[in-house]
Amino acid sequence: MAVAIALAGVLLATRSAARQRGFLEDLARARIDRRITPRLSIGAGYRPCPEQLRGDAAIPRTSCDPDDRRSPSLNALLARVTSAAAQGDANAGHAAALSDMLWSDSAGAALDRSIATLSAAEPVRSPSVLSDVAAAYLVRAQQRQSMHDLLMALDAAEQSLERAPRYAPALFNRALALDWLNLVDQARSGWRAYLAVDSTSGWAAEAARRARALEWEHPRVAPAPSASAGEIGGYVRELPQEARKVGWERVLGRWGDAVVDGDAALAGRMLGLAGALGEALERRGADSTLAGAVRAIHRARGSALLSLARDHRAYAAGRAAYDSAKYKAARDTFSRILRRPGAASPLYAWTRVFRAGAVGYLRPEAAEGLAHEALEEIIASPPGIRGGALEGRARWIVGTLLLRQGEYPGALAEFRAAQALFARTGETENLGATFYLQGETLQRQGETEAGYAALQRAGLILRPYRRSVWLHDLLLIAAEGASASGARRAAHRLVDEDVAVSGRIDLRIYLAEARLRRARLRGVDGDTARVSAELAAVRGIVARLDTGYIRGWFTTELGLVAAAADVHGEPARTRARLDSAVAFWRGRRNTTHQLPAFLAHARAALVLGDVSTARSDLRQAVAMVERIAAAEPLAMGRARLLDVSHVAFDQLAMLSLKMRDTTGALEVVERGRPSFIPHPARAAAPIPAVLPDVAVSYAVVGDTLRIWTVSRGRSVALSNVVWRPQALAETISRVRTALERQDDGPELEAGLDSLYDRLVRPVEGRLGPAGAPLLIVADGIVASVPFAALRDSRRGRYLVEDHPLRFAASLRDAAAPGIRTTGTERPPLLVADPAFDRRAHPGFERLPGAAAEVRALGALYPGAPVLAGTAASRGALEAGLRGAGLLHYAGHAVADDAQPDASFLLLARGAAGEDRFTAAEIERLDLRGVRLVVLSACETQRAGLGRSGGFAGLSGAFLSAGSGGVVGSLWRIDDGSAVAVMTAFHRAYHGSADAARALRDAQVQLIRSPDPWLRSPAAWAAFRYAGR
Repeated sequence: MAVAIALAGVLLATRSAARQRGFLEDLARARIDRRITPRLSIGAGYRPCPEQLRGDAAIPRTSCDPDDRRSPSLNALLARVTSAAAQGDANAGHAAALSDMLWSDSAGAALDRSIATLSAAEPVRSPSVLSDVAAAYLVRAQQRQSMHDLLMALDAAEQSLERAPRYAPALFNRALALDWLNLVDQARSGWRAYLAVDSTSGWAAEAARRARALEWEHPRVAPAPSASAGEIGGYVRELPQEARKVGWERVLGRWGDAVVDGDAALAGRMLGLAGALGEALERRGADSTLAGAVRAIHRARGSALLSLARDHRAYAAGRAAYDSAKYKAARDTFSRILRRPGAASPLYAWTRVFRAGAVGYLRPEAAEGLAHEALEEIIASPPGIRGGALEGRARWIVGTLLLRQGEYPGALAEFRAAQALFARTGETENLGATFYLQGETLQRQGETEAGYAALQRAGLILRPYRRSVWLHDLLLIAAEGASASGARRAAHRLVDEDVAVSGRIDLRIYLAEARLRRARLRGVDGDTARVSAELAAVRGIVARLDTGYIRGWFTTELGLVAAAADVHGEPARTRARLDSAVAFWRGRRNTTHQLPAFLAHARAALVLGDVSTARSDLRQAVAMVERIAAAEPLAMGRARLLDVSHVAFDQLAMLSLKMRDTTGALEVVERGRPSFIPHPARAAAPIPAVLPDVAVSYAVVGDTLRIWTVSRGRSVALSNVVWRPQALAETISRVRTALERQDDGPELEAGLDSLYDRLVRPVEGRLGPAGAPLLIVADGIVASVPFAALRDSRRGRYLVEDHPLRFAASLRDAAAPGIRTTGTERPPLLVADPAFDRRAHPGFERLPGAAAEVRALGALYPGAPVLAGTAASRGALEAGLRGAGLLHYAGHAVADDAQPDASFLLLARGAAGEDRFTAAEIERLDLRGVRLVVLSACETQRAGLGRSGGFAGLSGAFLSAGSGGVVGSLWRIDDGSAVAVMTAFHRAYHGSADAARALRDAQVQLIRSPDPWLRSPAAWAAFRYAGR
């Protein structure tokens, strides 16, 4: 059977390759030497590609030393490929994607295009296309240092191998992804699998070399008391963290035993070893507390010495209990030590820190005060105690408590401070642990890409520590993130690695935790038989645990996983399990576990028909999310948190709709939407009592598009449109693509008609008379709809011809008071075509149309300051904004969907070399005197899939900083059409100071233009006004 499956895979790969003739064959025959690290389906002449990790890089960068000179015949082939791909030839599209990958630009646009082309390819299920998708993600992962791209690469390679298990390029790319993800056990298996199908080529030699580099050696054995100074010094240099830990918890513990037992000889040997370790650590500039503890022992006499010996013995026992997850015993032991008078040496400082850690697992609400108290005492201590590993561990524990309570900014500050301390003292494993915790915090906070970056760095640091508890924790969090982002196959690999790692750890609860995560993943896959097997194994481990917090935690988690597997099969038993889970977490300040427990409990209650309990659970979950979001000082941070927790709001809104509470459902949807006004009032009503315009609110709740209309008298009406979210997304994508490509044909017209029929016609009777302004609040996929261009096929009119359109992130934002100053009181600031560094940004061209655009505006705003060319630097722009009443920016903008606050305006290089003005930096400005910002640039209101509706980026940043409104674009815009729209807009705005109406007048002017190109919605529909 195995041979038959393998043969079928080879035949599938061969037939797929046979179908992909033409341009791909021509590209293969060109015998292009290897230019990138992964393998491509077309084959390439092998050459080694040395890897380096430089600076802050956590993914190796490779240099294949390619010859960038292309022959005339190759250039001609690539030109034919590009032309045929533009005409829709699938084979040429695949070849063009490979060309983009092989000759990518530093800005990454070619790689983005390569991934998009391959992912949308007609034969996307073929092994060769999927393997090339993996290769493209691997190259982009190197360029962007993106762990998420590594996960996507791994997922694509696994899909390729599901279709052709012996397909060599996919085997190579899978092993490479595993290797760069630091999944050492999985990578070793991956390279062996590659070598099983190719043992003779240059690629095979590289695979063998990579496999050998993954061989792991056990850490050095701790030195004996008789060890020489050189041996002790070498041990400390190589493993300073292990040396400190051994000295404190093993050597001084045995010294305490020997003193209490009256064994002076053993006590002397142990104290001598502790002293040697402490002095070596101190000389190295690492930890000073061990040397300080030895000095305190030498100073003690008589009963004081005996008391100190008992305390050291107890501390060693307490640390052993702590590391064994026996937190109650650890807490009690540490508390007894601290009852002794005069506890002021390093021993008692360490004891305070770990007592706080133990209490954190038992009573988090009590632990925070203890941890802060211990940290404050350490900070106030002399340098021997302050500023080293002791302070690092104290900050680590404080940060962990803040993380579990959802206080993410505070947690991040503590983890970063701890990292600096562990880096200085050379405690590498602890450094990796705090990077993992930073990554988890960022993930919980919704900063997905930044979280992945921290997790990738943690994985690189912890790579040699194959028995580390922190590596186990890192793999759990990474698997959770991979599963949430859709990389399900990669998530399984991460969990399999975790099972291998945790299986080496002496304490079996970590293996139980890993297998519990694997059961969750298999439950999502619907593999109930394997779920049952994993849960049975976990129960066997848990049954041997002492009663207490850890056993209670495992019992609760087992109940949650089992409940998720059989909620529809045995709802009553599921309800009982979830009752226990909610009861366990209710009294503990741990949002990480409380939120999923409440959501699972609500789902089970609904299955049983207990609507009251479900509503109570969901309300508590929503309140929890709101509390966490309110603590985030920046709007984009709040937006990320609400996005990652949207399921709580969606379920509560669905429940309200089931109860026919139309207004209540809209209120819940609005509570789940972020605010982009400065200092939003937390208690503000989700639906304001007074709205200036008729409002239409769009949201996909469940599998149905809901459209609420809210009149000025707060009268709420609901229309439901049954339209599969996938079908809706595909229609919107087709329309947007046609508009961006300026494809003004019958398909575009049909798409705009269809969107009008679904999105506007159901509510057109409630929109007021022609000319009445309309407020639109939309999120998710609906936010990217070009509403201005939606066309009523019955009357042959666009929506914007009947209504000025204004957009807002929420109804609360729409009702916020506008800026009272007028545009004439503070002069406009005009920015034209910044002279950016073309070498640093080779994917961009200068924009002569932008300069012409600003020159035309000069007649409307005589005397307005202009920043153009080299004068348009970030420093000059920031200074000019302080006195501006209006900003017009005509230049390049870059939208970052993965990390919206990294979106930026591209400017001329300043004195310090800076040439980007990021959304995160803009949000921190005070722009309350700027009435309007006009961003005549690409994708400045680009909408992702979250609740931010196109605001989590540059537009949202300007609004959050205080500006009254923003005119921006949904997609890449043509330089010429931007000039036409912008000049018409400013002429109208100059007279009315009403941005929504002025933009409508400009768009209608173009619709009625004698120029057929300007009449097309592709010329004017990208722009929209958002604000107050």
